[in-house]
Amino acid sequence: MSTTGVLCPRKGISPLIAAVLLIAFTVSIATVVASWAQSFGEERLGDASDLMGQAVDCFNINVDVQYAYLDDGQIKTLVWNGGTENFTVVRFVVFEDGVPHGFEPDGETTFRPGRHAEIVFDVDDDLDIERAELHVEPERCPRIQPVDSCEGFDGEDFIC
Repeated sequence: MSTTGVLCPRKGISPLIAAVLLIAFTVSIATVVASWAQSFGEERLGDASDLMGQAVDCFNINVDVQYAYLDDGQIKTLVWNGGTENFTVVRFVVFEDGVPHGFEPDGETTFRPGRHAEIVFDVDDDLDIERAELHVEPERCPRIQPVDSCEGFDGEDFIC
């Protein structure tokens, strides 16, 4: 005859109490994770909406390189502002074997809408140029940097 159940009653929590504790623990962890996810998402959406707002505001920036050529250690380029926002030319970047080389412009480089002018950049004569990019900085949109590129170079003229 077995006396296990009579002399030594089993001790522990009832399955009902265990289930209630497990559900309470799960709900508390879910609440913490949901709170963190909401604040994380709001931060990311805030940054994205700021950039999107700038992109929409700056949609009317249109920088166009009409021509560009290399002449005695200088790149001369005709730049046209075809948009409705002012911008400033900040650098001309040429690529040699995929490596960028940036050059600052000589003189005034702020363009109002509809304005075009030739800009001169002093460069190294010994560069083996593959392609080039003109980088500008809009007045109202500092985080947006439109670029116009010339996809080739034939030794004297850029193909823009």
